[in-house]
Parts: sequence; structure tokens; C-alpha cells
Amino acid sequence: MRKINKRNVVILILVIIIVGFNHFKKANDKKFIINDYLITTGIIIDYSIIGDTNSHYITYEYFIKERRYERTIYYPSRNLEFIYDNIEKYSNWHFLVLCSKKDNSKSIIDFSKRIERIPSHQDIIDFSSFK
Repeated sequence: MRKINKRNVVILILVIIIVGFNHFKKANDKKFIINDYLITTGIIIDYSIIGDTNSHYITYEYFIKERRYERTIYYPSRNLEFIYDNIEKYSNWHFLVLCSKKDNSKSIIDFSKRIERIPSHQDIIDFSSFK
């Protein structure tokens, strides 16, 4: 039987703590934004597939009071993969972005549907599709 190495156990515990902290922080940021938000639109400016596991990352930009903001997120869904090979063609697609009134750099985006107009606060009922 193989002996458990203390070093490996410590590394495993650290990885679990880091992953747990990141998950908690993302959930907290989303709640922070949803409590008091501004509505705008964002466009995809970069789509990357990184590593052997094909991790998908999307960078989007949005503007608040003529100031540009940018955010890169891990996007596990493959439903936007067609954009990867032709980012220029799809860079004019607009998606709904909510950002914090207190810190405009904190934002969440909804890639579930393209939008033609910015909806009112009353139109946004379901926040589950925001990332």
C-alpha cells in the first residue's frame, strides 16, 4: 500500500481552499451587483480557448458614462464556440450587462440571448443566466 505524502495532502488542501474562495467571491460579487446595478450592453472583443482541457475564456467590453470597461470570464458553455474562428463577424452582437453602481468595473453579462435594446429594471426578472 502506498504511503500518503504530507506534502501532497497540504497541496490538495490549499487547492480546495483556493477553489472554494474563488467560488465564494464570484457568488458574492454577483449578489453585490444585483443589489444595486446599472444596465448597459456589452460586446465580445476576444474569445480564447486555452489549454488541453479547452477552457473557454471570453473578454467583453462595456461603457458607463463614456468610460470603457473590460472583463474576461471563464465560460464553460460551448454554445458560443462558433465565435472563436470569426470574432470580427460577431463583434457587433450586443448582450445585456449589469454593473455595480458603486464600482462600475464589477459586472456580469448574460450571453443567453442577443439584445436589440436596453431593457428596464422591471424587465430583468431572472438573474440566473448572468455570468
